[in-house]
Amino acid sequence: MTNAIDSFNPDGKAQRDLEHTQLRRLQAVRRVAKWDSVEMRAIDVAINVHIGATFCFDDAIAKLHEALARAGK
Repeated sequence: MTNAIDSFNPDGKAQRDLEHTQLRRLQAVRRVAKWDSVEMRAIDVAINVHIGATFCFDDAIAKLHEALARAGK
């Protein structure tokens, strides 16, 4: 089914590939953050927002920066 959709709309596959790459970047950042830190919670929020597909990647990063700013980081 996905292949049929991709052949009809190749930009859709490119968009999903880009989103997956961006999600992997967020997850990599999470791995190096301190386990019990504000940064870790902010990254978790960004990942959950991204996975939930509620917001685009830029919005997830904006939420990350907002959370860090509120924490005084």
